[in-house]
Amino acid sequence: MSKPVKYLIKLLFVIIIPTATIGVSLNLLLMNTFNGNKLPVILVIGLILLIIVSIIDTIIYSQIMYDIKVRPDIKLRVMPIVGLAIAYERNDNLFTIILPFLLIEINGRLKTKSKEK
Repeated sequence: MSKPVKYLIKLLFVIIIPTATIGVSLNLLLMNTFNGNKLPVILVIGLILLIIVSIIDTIIYSQIMYDIKVRPDIKLRVMPIVGLAIAYERNDNLFTIILPFLLIEINGRLKTKSKEK
């Protein structure tokens, strides 16, 4: 499989699905509790199990696809500079944000970790 496809699969199974599952389940549990509605016990147990399975699935996918990075590299450096600027370097796919006494570099390129044997 190519890197962008692996990236999209990892993004889906590690970030999007768990976030949606936990958000919808907690919303259903909390909103019905605060409104005074009683949920059946089997539904509450099922939602809690769904959250647990979603977290386990996230851990498994992040371990299987450890060589694909989902988030960009972010480097913070304290420097003796005063200024405000935003720069983008097209060749390296690098965003640079300059704030007073702080330099933030965001590298958005998809890199894979080298597999050591």
